[in-house]
Amino acid sequence: MRLPVLLALLAAAPQPQLRVLDAVYGNPERGRMCDATLPVAGQCDDRSTCVIAVSNGMCGDPDYGVPKRLFITFKCGRYPAQTVTVGEATVVRLACDAARPPAPPAPPSGPANPAEGAAFRTPSLP
Repeated sequence: MRLPVLLALLAAAPQPQLRVLDAVYGNPERGRMCDATLPVAGQCDDRSTCVIAVSNGMCGDPDYGVPKRLFITFKCGRYPAQTVTVGEATVVRLACDAARPPAPPAPPSGPANPAEGAAFRTPSLP
């Protein structure tokens, strides 16, 4: 009687996997940025979901005393790449959904200055 369970598992669509293409942390207006691709990819690649805490611990403090942002360009399986921008001292959750492509990132929420408080956003879920 295990055959129906086995067939149901085989019929289930596999979850698309995240692939981080690029991640840059800093302040592009001032030309002060660092490459955060390796730490972000280490947390997210080959997973269907990941949570990233945006901080100077990612690749150092490229612009001391100034609020910074993290720009992540990623793909979910075969869907087109998208970029999400997250403020310093916030947390972002990236997720891939087997049923549909990731939705565009939600508009920023929370304080005007991202360094003032943490916001939890789910950019790729509707």
